[in-house]
Amino acid sequence: MIDWQSSKNAAFWNPKFSSDLQKELLGLLASVEGQFQSHLFLLTSGTTAQSSLDFKWVAIEKNALLASGVQVNRHLESNSTDVWLHPLPNFHVGGLGIWARSYLSGAKVLPMVEGWSVSAFLRIIESHSVTLTAFVPTQVYDLVNLGIQSPPSLRAAVVGGGALSPVLFQRALQLGWPLLPSYGMTETGSQIATAALNSQDGLLEILPHLEVQETSERVLKVRGKSLFSSYIYRRNDQVICDDPKKNGWFYSQDRGQKLGNQLKILGRLGDFVKIGGESVELEKLRVILDQVQGEEKISADIALLAVPDERLGHVIHLVSDARLSLVDATQLMERYNACVLGFEKVRKWHSLTRLPRTELGKLIASACLREIEGS
Repeated sequence: MIDWQSSKNAAFWNPKFSSDLQKELLGLLASVEGQFQSHLFLLTSGTTAQSSLDFKWVAIEKNALLASGVQVNRHLESNSTDVWLHPLPNFHVGGLGIWARSYLSGAKVLPMVEGWSVSAFLRIIESHSVTLTAFVPTQVYDLVNLGIQSPPSLRAAVVGGGALSPVLFQRALQLGWPLLPSYGMTETGSQIATAALNSQDGLLEILPHLEVQETSERVLKVRGKSLFSSYIYRRNDQVICDDPKKNGWFYSQDRGQKLGNQLKILGRLGDFVKIGGESVELEKLRVILDQVQGEEKISADIALLAVPDERLGHVIHLVSDARLSLVDATQLMERYNACVLGFEKVRKWHSLTRLPRTELGKLIASACLREIEGS
């Protein structure tokens, strides 16, 4: 799919974008593409974006993705006998990473061309004796919620694209799924830290091609061979090429704690809000909600949302898709509220037709807030 040795560039985007938006994005890229050789261009998340002003291209060298691929292969002990099942979109770095790893190892890749479905996923694994795969927490949830046991040929499944809750991880382990939680980003060419093979605790181990440090405010910064070259975006009718690294370090938007060679992710910078002067870590609250949801056996799509409040700064609301009934929502909120401090309690529930999420299953909080405000 990619000529890894060619000096030619290649760009990837969501084919569901409107034709007008695709033209805008390609026009933005075309104005500066001549400044790059042997690069791949990926878009930052922008599922609800309406124009190219809402996007950034991330320019990353092919060799940077290959540098990541070398270390991920070593971590997975992968070689030419492996068979990858590829259920991720190629316009995300996690999808491209599979192609880089297979190019280096000689492993076979089986793409899910018809898109994600549990039945197709299992059929391919079983009929081709798949040994490796990578997916996102939403896909893990689909498998676990149906109580599906892991096929015996599968020896590792990397989970990225968002935090995997501890409750969901343990439920998956009980069904035999060999999950390896990971942490990474487009700007680092995929994985930064990944759990060890046969991990029972999901602790993230920093891969050796990258250095990771935390600032005094526990913001994570990363340096190494797999980092991107530049952002490309439009500002005030000008196209900007911006390399934000400082002395080779890329400062992320994530907070974390480095413990030797292990990394604990504390959440995004935006996941810390003030409620009545108290600092609240939303990721901690999500773990509590996830545990309550599992205990209540509620299959609806639910999430917590920090909603701006004139008096308190923010308040916590619950949002769900239409499958959650009033009775279940009331019981869920009562159970959750009994587990948290007063200012962390859910103050209101919103039922939406469906929760807006990215292709990788991440909640789009801004779109949720707009829908709530418009209702």
